Amino acid sequence: MIILVYLERYSSLQLCFHMILTMFYIIYFAHIEPYEVRVNNDWEIFNEVCIMQVTYFLAMTTSPYLGAEDKYLVGWVYIFIVCINVLVNFSKI
Repeated sequence: MIILVYLERYSSLQLCFHMILTMFYIIYFAHIEPYEVRVNNDWEIFNEVCIMQVTYFLAMTTSPYLGAEDKYLVGWVYIFIVCINVLVNFSKI
């Protein structure tokens, strides 16, 4: 949240910091395993990997080198990843 407030005008830096923090979360859940049940740690790793993938695709949409059609396709991949994440998380309930 602090990243959003203080780096308001630097979207590229926001994305970089978000990717770094997400990577640290993945490492934390993989090595520290804060939950007693291993499945819960695996779910958190899955969710963080999905967030990391979505952040990569979000970074791609800010690229000036992609055309409008390519950004449109990246947007659909973004939506697909989010839908898969939601469906998988609903299936565990």
